[in-house]
Amino acid sequence: MTTTDGFLIVATILGPILAVQAQKWIERVTERRRGQLQIFYCLMASRATRLSNEHVQALNRIELEFRGKGSKEKAVRDSWRLYADKLNERFDDSEAGLATWASSRDTLFTELMFKMSDALGFDFDRVQLMRGAYYPRGHGELEERQRKILVRLEQILECERPLPITIDSSSSLEFAKIQTLLTAR
Repeated sequence: MTTTDGFLIVATILGPILAVQAQKWIERVTERRRGQLQIFYCLMASRATRLSNEHVQALNRIELEFRGKGSKEKAVRDSWRLYADKLNERFDDSEAGLATWASSRDTLFTELMFKMSDALGFDFDRVQLMRGAYYPRGHGELEERQRKILVRLEQILECERPLPITIDSSSSLEFAKIQTLLTAR
């Protein structure tokens, strides 16, 4: 048996093994890229509704999907940590405190999306990412009405506000007495 025969045998044995390993590596890279793109698309689609479950779930997957050692993936993780820290930060309940916190939060979110778009090869600028979302005014009005209903219901259930009851001329006298007792708190 010659050296050439030995190399031929080794190549015959190792060739398919190396091909399978290469295919698995390609599949892992493709799957991770798919996961990263899925997060980016979800965050872009829900950037005007940041309280939606999809948006929150996508944020929580960032460290899993952008776990590579490259500088761009590290920049995404670092940006996510700063944003997550801001989201978990307490702020004073004044309007000025909320406005300052919200402005800083929006800046950090825009930076996160910018780093993510850069890591994925998109060419978005910060203005596009910050102002490019569409959110119908009707959705905002509906959310505000729902918020007001929940706040008032909570106040009623915690006895901070009376349950408003109106008596009209067709109501009985007994009902009027009950209402007076209930609202006299």
